Amino acid sequence: MGANGPNDESSSDRAMRSPGTGGRRVEPEIIGSDSSDSESPDSTTDFGAGSKTVQLDEIDGEWTDYFPFDEPYADQVDGIEAYIDALTGNDNMVMEGACGTGKTLVGLTAGIHHLRNHDTIAEQTDGDVAEYSRVLAVTPVKQQLKQFIEEMATINEDLDDHAPLKTVVMRGQADVLPYAHVDYHPFKDYSVTAKIDDLRQMTIELIRFGSDVPLDWPEDMDPPEWSNYTYDWSEPSDEASDARDLYKFDPNRAACVVQQLNQRVAAGEDPLVVDGVAAPYPDGIPHTSDVVDEKRLQRSGTVQLPADQQGKFDPFYAGFFAHERMPFWFGDAPNSVMDSDALFRNGVEHGICPHQAMADMMEHADVLIGNYYHLFDPDTRLLTDMKTKVLDEETISILDEAHNIEETVRSILSDSHGINSFRHAVNDLRTALGYLNGDPGELPRSEMNDVSAEDVDFAQPEAEGVFENPAYSGITPDNFRDAMEFFNYLEGWLKERSEQHLEERFDNGWEYVVNNHRSWISTEDIPLEDPEEADPDELYDHIQEKYDDDIWQTAYTVSRAAQHIIDEVGVTDRVAECENVGEFFYRWATTSRTTFFREIVMEASYKDSPLSDTHRWTSEWTPKFQLYNCMPTQKLREVFSELGSALLMSATLEPIEEFNRTTGIGECVSPADIEDKEERAMVVRSGEADSEDDIGFRDVTVRRYPLRFPRKNRVSMTVDTEKYTYSNRGSPPTVSDNMEPSQDSYERLLSNMTATRQQYTKLLVDIASTRGNVLVCMPSYSEAEWAKSMIEIAGVGDSKDIVLDQSSSSEETDENLESFFTSNGAVIVTSSRGTITEGVDYDGDKLHTCVVVGVSLLPPKDRNKAVEHAYDENLDGISGFDATNKIPAVRKARQAIGRVIRGNDEIGARIFIDERYAKTGWGGVKGYLSEQEQEEFRTVRPENVRQRLDQFWQSSR
Repeated sequence: MGANGPNDESSSDRAMRSPGTGGRRVEPEIIGSDSSDSESPDSTTDFGAGSKTVQLDEIDGEWTDYFPFDEPYADQVDGIEAYIDALTGNDNMVMEGACGTGKTLVGLTAGIHHLRNHDTIAEQTDGDVAEYSRVLAVTPVKQQLKQFIEEMATINEDLDDHAPLKTVVMRGQADVLPYAHVDYHPFKDYSVTAKIDDLRQMTIELIRFGSDVPLDWPEDMDPPEWSNYTYDWSEPSDEASDARDLYKFDPNRAACVVQQLNQRVAAGEDPLVVDGVAAPYPDGIPHTSDVVDEKRLQRSGTVQLPADQQGKFDPFYAGFFAHERMPFWFGDAPNSVMDSDALFRNGVEHGICPHQAMADMMEHADVLIGNYYHLFDPDTRLLTDMKTKVLDEETISILDEAHNIEETVRSILSDSHGINSFRHAVNDLRTALGYLNGDPGELPRSEMNDVSAEDVDFAQPEAEGVFENPAYSGITPDNFRDAMEFFNYLEGWLKERSEQHLEERFDNGWEYVVNNHRSWISTEDIPLEDPEEADPDELYDHIQEKYDDDIWQTAYTVSRAAQHIIDEVGVTDRVAECENVGEFFYRWATTSRTTFFREIVMEASYKDSPLSDTHRWTSEWTPKFQLYNCMPTQKLREVFSELGSALLMSATLEPIEEFNRTTGIGECVSPADIEDKEERAMVVRSGEADSEDDIGFRDVTVRRYPLRFPRKNRVSMTVDTEKYTYSNRGSPPTVSDNMEPSQDSYERLLSNMTATRQQYTKLLVDIASTRGNVLVCMPSYSEAEWAKSMIEIAGVGDSKDIVLDQSSSSEETDENLESFFTSNGAVIVTSSRGTITEGVDYDGDKLHTCVVVGVSLLPPKDRNKAVEHAYDENLDGISGFDATNKIPAVRKARQAIGRVIRGNDEIGARIFIDERYAKTGWGGVKGYLSEQEQEEFRTVRPENVRQRLDQFWQSSR
């Protein structure tokens, strides 16, 4: 964090006892004032005399044990102690602090202090003190994820007198599963997430209790009777029952599978080597025939296993269940931070699934590091909750880059269902009906061809017992058939409406596009309702014409009953989907038409074969109904109310009052008021928390810390140009790939532009030509591509490297940045909404100037209009356009210019080009800059920009 400006009072004079910390609070001037002439490059403000630091050994607080540096900024001290206070009472905190000034350490230090020193804090505080078990740090930005990892490694390395904080970095399967990095079938043609479940299901056939696969037991293994395939589980022994209650799968069978494969490697077979790490298993992917006792098969009169027990399996998954205790732990990772590299290496070396190991270690971790999906995505939360309980009132959550919450979470909290969902739901209903009627002929044979009539008869009483639940009274078999017909109709309507869209979209037909212009294929959005009206949508109208009004409720109730039957009987290998599908369409009919926008999304996704033989275009597009969550405030409130405390931080949260409202952080119910998590969520959803006197909201501590590095080291200007909108700038002239840089070409292109685009072009060329590395941020990637071409044609490339950053993989982005950073002088051009404008550390001489062109508003799509309308309807005192367009765009711009100055000795220029940054009121966005930025950024005429920059750089030598 940046330090305080000049202050005649000493730190001890300003010290204030901080409850629960035993320390003192350094009170900074949150915003300084500047009465000097900022047109002068030499002028300074109260906050411009440099960042102020405090000697760590002079601070009387136990939290200093966990701060890894000798001199924290004064703002860091204040932030840490403010959040320690908030944590004491399960309260939340919102913090805006300038880029590069240590915000991550504020949250981590305060959170770790509360984990380790709860009793001490309780002794120093009157009243109850909240108790926590873990810190969860999440960010949507990959570069910032690395920052959290580095900070935890530094903290642990510095803990001389304390045990290290056990830290797990949560990653998805594709990041850590060994078979994600091999070129063997089926992973040669499919992603690991698409096929790993098939391998795991075959693994389960081998290692489950009651498996009828005869394993070839090694001579040195003497398994208990209940691990053999002949054991009669209809009357298990006490020992067998205890083992089945204690373990998910049979550990003896898992150990047998692992040991057989280990012995082959020990006997000289080549091991599987993944990314340079050797596994204890043979090269390739093993088959069930590799571990079967063939002699027993022959004695039983069978030459080979049944078809459903033949196939490749995942030995790493078996390996996880083969050990009584994990063979590696936190101490086997550098500084006890188990990141994806350490997890992968240890997992492969020990023959254990890294993803399963991660889930096991999460339960024992002090600190968890992940992304927003781990906290907000319902499916990810469900899986996390099934494996380990880490999202509860004992969790301190730290959310970095919190200005991204709403935009990111809208998509995460939106729900969709497509063709496969319908088919699975119908099969689920058929399965439930078959068991309910005791009729195996009702079962979907595509999924349950091995279920016998005896199996169905045995399970029928359990299925019938579900209807003792009053919620399902009155349901008949005909209702099941009605629901199946309803879901089949929805699938058919989805395909027909999508096909109609393709016919209207492509004059020559979709096949012409596929065969001749594949680059034209992209995701298609089909709005089904007016984004600014509350009228029923297309699908709803069709259903109301065809079915009774209660079909939505009936299908949902039947789906819940079917799910209950399937759960009771335990008959399917996959997770049943009928309840989710039924609930989705019940919500489609009943939920707010303001909060949720109804549409079809045709995701561009090539497949070897179409999802539907009669709709061959489904090999290119995957259609889904979508309920888009336009305003996720309520869901955010529920999530934050489940947690012990939350710290939301970013360099760009202003206006904070609006941020607190729209993220729901200002209206969270506390576990101190309602202990039960489900009850808290119900209270938030019902609105009782808004009216009951005895159910209040948690307090929210707010901290604003300005940029306190020397003012003389930066120049900040807003260039007074006509606003950079499409109606003003027009389309850019085409720049051919083979056009050589020359003044002649440059002038010719300029002559084909609007006056606005000409002016911006000349400004960009001037700025790009100035000293050092220059970051150019355009409103979109297409505009960035044009700007890069014009800068090159103008001849800037003769003296500087020109780099174009586009939407790409993380590896490509890293390569672009490395090229930019290592140049003596370079220009990188990107979109203001791109990934390199936030979370990237441009420290030292990596960046000298950042220029932001225009205000990157969202395109006028129906979905975006629906979002704007939702905010209009639900927020007082601010327009939906400002809340969903202006404010997020300004936050993006502020993030970009925040890359320039990140330390006391750094020097640079920050430039906005667009008159809107200099105007308040309608059309302007200046009011959404921070108070400091409004004061520092001075309006400059276009013809004076180059002169101002040259003067600044000359004075800074």
